[in-house]
Amino acid sequence: MKVTPAVLVSCICLFGAAAALPLRRRQGAISSGCSLNIVAHEDDDLLFIKWVLRAGLRGSVPPDIFNDIQAGRCTRTVFITAGDNNRGETYWMGREAGTRAAYSTMPNVTDAWATTTAVIGGTNVRVQTLNNTVPSSSLQKLYQGKISTIQTVDGSNTFTKAELTALLTGIIVDYAPNLIRAQDFTGTFGNGDHSDHLSASFFVRDAAQGFTGVDYTITSYMQYATSARPINLSGAELDSKTNAWDAYTAFDSLTCGSPPNCTGKDYAIWIPRRYTTSSTDVKAGTA
Repeated sequence: MKVTPAVLVSCICLFGAAAALPLRRRQGAISSGCSLNIVAHEDDDLLFIKWVLRAGLRGSVPPDIFNDIQAGRCTRTVFITAGDNNRGETYWMGREAGTRAAYSTMPNVTDAWATTTAVIGGTNVRVQTLNNTVPSSSLQKLYQGKISTIQTVDGSNTFTKAELTALLTGIIVDYAPNLIRAQDFTGTFGNGDHSDHLSASFFVRDAAQGFTGVDYTITSYMQYATSARPINLSGAELDSKTNAWDAYTAFDSLTCGSPPNCTGKDYAIWIPRRYTTSSTDVKAGTA
């Protein structure tokens, strides 16, 4: 593979909730705040690093680039060669355009890039940056205090963290349940699960602490990581879950379509599995 010196090193930068760091890491910078990926060609990260999204691998390998971005980590990918294959500028510039297009397919991304030049050790390095790759408002940011409020999509309500927690507590108190089911609040941000799953579960856990009216059990359910577990649903139980899911997919074009066909998709892995991660009995007046 011929290397074109003018683009010997090119960087793609994606900044999530964490503040953008300069190309040279600051002395003492927190190592968990950013991730750096270095590959030879413009498609290597896509084929071998970025899209490790099969649910069976979640939790069993280090977070991939996609999950880093969703977790709010600033991320940089470095391409060492032009990947020109002796085909000239049109070809390798096209490969770079393809990389930008690929990264722009991530959820909540605006396809807007800024190109700058950084000088490292006397060498010019072209840097292409995609900003705002984590939504400006998200449950994770609200929960972690990175934003003070969040607004409903129709603009009808705005909540602080305390107000959203209080609303959920009010819903629980009003219904006075003996069983509360939630997503997995035993996890942590950046563990490969969706940040909305984790944020919602943390809000429910916190809200339940304000409920003291009756004895109840609060149970959390495993999410993406179920795919690494054996199938444990069958017969009527699996049929019931499948029928309900099939009815839903007719209204969500991003799932399995209508008629439903989940072949090759993570949904087909998740449907025949269900696991809990915790279950706690709480006595009235002791939450």
